[in-house]
Amino acid sequence: GVGIGEGRQDEDNLSLYIRFSEGADEDDLWKTDGFTDLTKYGHKAQLFGSELASLEATTSSADEGEEGKVRLLYDLVYSEGAPRNRATGVAVEVLRGTSLDVGMLHASHNKSRQKCTIEFWYRLPEQEYVEDEIILARRSLLDEEQ
Repeated sequence: GVGIGEGRQDEDNLSLYIRFSEGADEDDLWKTDGFTDLTKYGHKAQLFGSELASLEATTSSADEGEEGKVRLLYDLVYSEGAPRNRATGVAVEVLRGTSLDVGMLHASHNKSRQKCTIEFWYRLPEQEYVEDEIILARRSLLDEEQ
């Protein structure tokens, strides 16, 4: 059998790639415009609680990119003093049939749509700031008004 992604370039197997490179820009348009997906699919990631967030030069050991070739990598950082009763985070709208539309209900002839790997770096806030739970990734259905 053929494995998922076999015979494809690495870039073809990516459905969403965000480096938060907008941190290199002199303005803060990312707070309202969101973040750019660097894959060929061009998804848009919107930010919730943008006034509580900043983009800072990365502290991760991930590929930093090459200046002039790939925009530099930044970390999305929320203030540890942010109110915990307020939802914050990054959301990507997933339309039916797009590259991010994965789930168990896809037909057997479309096995690659039944599996997904999510990879990201995170640092949790100090315990004193955690009152309830922190959700790192969630698939949810949003009303059109939200």
